[in-house]
Amino acid sequence: VYAWTSGSAFAEVIDEEFTSGGDFVRHLRQVLDVITQVAERSPALRGTSLEAIDLCDRGVVAASYSIGI
Repeated sequence: VYAWTSGSAFAEVIDEEFTSGGDFVRHLRQVLDVITQVAERSPALRGTSLEAIDLCDRGVVAASYSIGI
């Protein structure tokens, strides 16, 4: 997650983590779900949570939401 949110390419993250692309996207979607819950329930962390969502929700992760994976 750190590599992805730091701007690494999908192929780089998959290669470094020794995981499948599908597993990576699934894990990131779970992270996004948790961050969204934090944003909804903690006004003090809302801004930071929204920034984290923007960093996570890009590329294939964002595309997976639009196609319903």
